[in-house]
Amino acid sequence: MNYTKKFVSTLLITVMLLPSTQAAFGASETSKTDIQGTWAESQVSDWIDKGYVTGYEDGSFKPNNTISRAEFIALINRSYGFTETADVSFSDVASSSWIYTEVSKAMKAGYIKGYADGTFGATKPISRQEAAVIVNRLLNLTNTDSKEANFTDSSSIASWAKEAVDAAAANGVIQGYANNTDFKPHQPLTRAEAVVVLYRSVTVRETLGSTPTPTPTPTATPTATPIATPIATPPATSTPAPTATPIDTTAPTLSGVTVGSISLGDDVNGLSNENGYLYLVPSTTVATLTGLNQAVDASIGTKLSAEAGVNATIKTVGLGLGHYVVYAVDASNNISIASGEIVISKKQLTVANPATLTAVKMYDGTNSTSVTAGSLIDVVGDDSVTVNAVASYNDAAVGTGKTVTVVYTLSGADAGNYMAPVNYTTNTAAITPAQLTIEDPELSLSESEAGDSVVSAVAGGLVGIVANEDVTVSVEVTYDTSAIVHARPLTVKYTISGSDRANYLAPTDNTNYMAYVQYHEDTGMMIDLIKTSKVYDGTKSSVVLAGSRVGSCEYVGICPGDDATVLGLGVYSDENVGTNKTIDVSYTVVGADSINYGAPAPIAVTTGVITARQLSISSPTVIAKVYDGNATAIVIPGTLINVVSGDDVTVHAVATYNNAEVGTHKQIIIVYTLTGEDAGNYLAPASTKFDNGEIIAGV
Repeated sequence: MNYTKKFVSTLLITVMLLPSTQAAFGASETSKTDIQGTWAESQVSDWIDKGYVTGYEDGSFKPNNTISRAEFIALINRSYGFTETADVSFSDVASSSWIYTEVSKAMKAGYIKGYADGTFGATKPISRQEAAVIVNRLLNLTNTDSKEANFTDSSSIASWAKEAVDAAAANGVIQGYANNTDFKPHQPLTRAEAVVVLYRSVTVRETLGSTPTPTPTPTATPTATPIATPIATPPATSTPAPTATPIDTTAPTLSGVTVGSISLGDDVNGLSNENGYLYLVPSTTVATLTGLNQAVDASIGTKLSAEAGVNATIKTVGLGLGHYVVYAVDASNNISIASGEIVISKKQLTVANPATLTAVKMYDGTNSTSVTAGSLIDVVGDDSVTVNAVASYNDAAVGTGKTVTVVYTLSGADAGNYMAPVNYTTNTAAITPAQLTIEDPELSLSESEAGDSVVSAVAGGLVGIVANEDVTVSVEVTYDTSAIVHARPLTVKYTISGSDRANYLAPTDNTNYMAYVQYHEDTGMMIDLIKTSKVYDGTKSSVVLAGSRVGSCEYVGICPGDDATVLGLGVYSDENVGTNKTIDVSYTVVGADSINYGAPAPIAVTTGVITARQLSISSPTVIAKVYDGNATAIVIPGTLINVVSGDDVTVHAVATYNNAEVGTHKQIIIVYTLTGEDAGNYLAPASTKFDNGEIIAGV
């Protein structure tokens, strides 16, 4: 039957691991200080109170230390109440050892088997899959649904353990790591895990209402990980067990150790001539078993099981910078001499070429330019490190073949462990002259002594000059005086001068006006100026500047000395964007003597132009999205700026990320489009680019 439901409320999210160096099953009273707040606190505390387990000589329990095969069966015998014994034939279990009695009980109970070579491997750490097999034998578990445990590493579970792991998982005795996704079958069991697993198994046994039936004489099981651990001190029983006899007193020998300077995250290799452990610890660590384990417990050192004569690789991930050494510890807790010194230095990071770099820019008086750093390479593990980039030209002057240098800096909680990537340079950059713009000119008409109208202009203010630079503008008005047509294109030409003029391009010539020329032999040439091109403003109006028409009273024109002025008014055929529009020009005469004159005849020109109005926009309010596998996202745009009051225009925005992966500080380009009845009269805001886009992992 399946008992999973009974244990849902008490199951582990993880089942951990624990070496047994000098485990004190009969030590002084345990303080429980190092189990408070841990996932296994209630079960371990209960078993400490019942006397099934105790701590180390210093009063600690060390829940994360590994446990050997012998220690595990001692816990089983104690928690299940096994007392009957049987003969022990394992070649590596001496009759004088406390281990002998515990193995004898386990043999009688029928839940253990030895290795094919006739050994028991008492001091070896017990793996998670071995523990599952033993629990399965103890309880005769069944998996009524024949459901395989859905672990991501199920393929790593040995065939001889697969059925037992499935049954143990189905009945809630052992579960996996990381929300039950990984089982880690070869990982050694910890002291805390051992207590919780057996705690649950005892509860399952009580539910079954019977004790396990001993299995037949042991037969060979698959070979376990060949890792030797120190022999535990004898467990406390009603009759004290004899003290463990040391396996040997000769310290192991180290060889092949990586020494000298290495970068953080690089591996350290080493080889011991005996089974046991390799410790990578700060060089100031006291060379005792307590000192070595304290360094590991404090996360300033690391420990790795080692097989005799087999090269082992020690990871430095998670360690700090500094000076380290390696020690070998054998199964009898003998400690080798220290290796040569290992100096863990800052790791030199690399970075992909800049994601974006403005290598050609318009002159702005500075040598800075925009850049977005590429992705960091070689960051160790989950270290928090962010790269920042600043780009600069070798100078701020206009020119080609310039050098741009990108300087990288690091930030983040773990940035101190790394060196920033080497600067990036390019020698093909350029700074182009800045294009100046100018305000509308102030045009005027005046009469010459010959009676001709003369056009003059005053330039508007220059826009785009860097502060304090010397640039001035002059203006010239030209039109075709030889043509016989009335309507003649007029051009306002600009020329810049000054000591800094080389940094700029003169404003584009203004061709928004037309000269409408009429000629009379007595009054001379009369000119009207009509503005035939404008930016959409929602109105039909056009600027018209009428000539004075002062001339001979006998023919046409206004008599000298009379108070009369001709005014012109231009009206487009409609107010919308378009070309070749008709502009109707009408005239009126104003002044005290205007009653003596009739207004000039109206005229019409057909070259009117209304161009689209450029809109801008405030910053968008959303530049983040939840991961959906693609690089686009709809964002909430900001507020449109420069819309004519009352017009129907709506803006829409679409963001495109530089990639679709989860992350922060992502480059994002936002493109705007317009809709609405009056959208055709406008240009959408220019696309904007940000470097702080974000794609958030789904929940």
